[in-house]
Amino acid sequence: MAQVEGTGTVSIDPGRWWLVGLLGLLSIAAGVLAIAYPDITLLVLGLIVGINLVLIGATWVALATVEDHSEGGRICASSSASWRRSRA
Repeated sequence: MAQVEGTGTVSIDPGRWWLVGLLGLLSIAAGVLAIAYPDITLLVLGLIVGINLVLIGATWVALATVEDHSEGGRICASSSASWRRSRA
């Protein structure tokens, strides 16, 4: 969609002008709907952000227990292992 030129500027790819126009129209339609129905817009936005936060949090916890880090970086894995030893 965007083509990066050597000067650090971003220009629109002339072959995909229709995609930029379509995204613009979609943004305008979403804005009109948000103004017309603010209650449902906030509900949907809250649900999307909440689901996103739950998924990201679960991913971070999973990565913290699986990835190979230094001794201090494995807090989740070492604390769960010591908890399992104390329960046995």
